[in-house]
Amino acid sequence: MKGTGTPKSLGIALETFPGGIEVLPDGTLVIVEQGNPGLNVAARIDTFPKGSTTPSSVISGNPRCDNWVGPALNANRTKVYVGSTLEATPGCGIGSTFGAIEEFAYPAGTALSTFDTGLTNQPGWTLLVPATNPPPPGQ
Repeated sequence: MKGTGTPKSLGIALETFPGGIEVLPDGTLVIVEQGNPGLNVAARIDTFPKGSTTPSSVISGNPRCDNWVGPALNANRTKVYVGSTLEATPGCGIGSTFGAIEEFAYPAGTALSTFDTGLTNQPGWTLLVPATNPPPPGQ
């Protein structure tokens, strides 16, 4: 859909590359920064309250392993999910896994789960799409 008007800078500077954004009903922005394991730069999930240029919370990944896209929040906004390439560099403890979904408590950032089994033919990121509430039958 094509917007109207003139784009306006929100004054938000990211540390790495944008990997996705979700706008909450109150105008809060939840932004995923991809990270760059090759440069030892952590992936992040930044929460910016409406009008703020400083995040109210930051969830950081492992700077040597994580490269994220997303986000997707659950219906009551207590969990956030990101797709990750989980770079298989030494010290990441992931063997040959490439492509996973990581789950965190939101906004606290506590790592809850990593779903990396059953994902086949994952040449890159796992795409996350926020689900409708409630999901259609069978989904």
